[in-house]
Amino acid sequence: MGMRKYSRSALPGVLITTTLLGACTAQPAPPDPFTSLPDVCGTVSQQTLQEIVSGAQGDSADGRRSKSCHWWYRPKETPDPPPQGVIPFAQKLEITLYLHENLTSQDDMSGVEIAKASFSAMRRNRDMANKGTISGIGDEAYGEFNDANGYIEFRKGNVTADVSYHGIVVSQQGSTGMGREAIQAALTKAANDVTQHLLAK
Repeated sequence: MGMRKYSRSALPGVLITTTLLGACTAQPAPPDPFTSLPDVCGTVSQQTLQEIVSGAQGDSADGRRSKSCHWWYRPKETPDPPPQGVIPFAQKLEITLYLHENLTSQDDMSGVEIAKASFSAMRRNRDMANKGTISGIGDEAYGEFNDANGYIEFRKGNVTADVSYHGIVVSQQGSTGMGREAIQAALTKAANDVTQHLLAK
């Protein structure tokens, strides 16, 4: 199953219009739940990192309205396969958080509403509008997974998140993907950690 990845800069613009009804003045947007983003490398627990990227250290990158972190584990040499089961060979986790705010004050849309529009547009562009829905992560979430790769995208308030994962293991049969269920489980652990960290802010 191929998975297409889109940058948010490639999304079609969201047309925002303000309608004035008579002499009524639009009410200001309600306060957004988040006004800043956390250090993304600190949003995933050490236990989860040990389980899904063998405890690799994260590398961060901060943008104007986004922050990201990636963790990459790969030994220099291919590990010897165990007599039974599998051993990790390549594991990569990437997380990017986006903060959505109304910075123009020209309309009554809140950051939450802007985040909802961005989330919906990204989902349509991934051709996932009516599939892949995941419950229990953030306010809304969806994902796609195969034997070696997967992603979960979710929204919590006025923050949206992209979480992607790649996993290869070695067994007596050679190197293969971790398997769809293992990929989904790894992504779910990471996404839940990020959600809990946001809630604790």
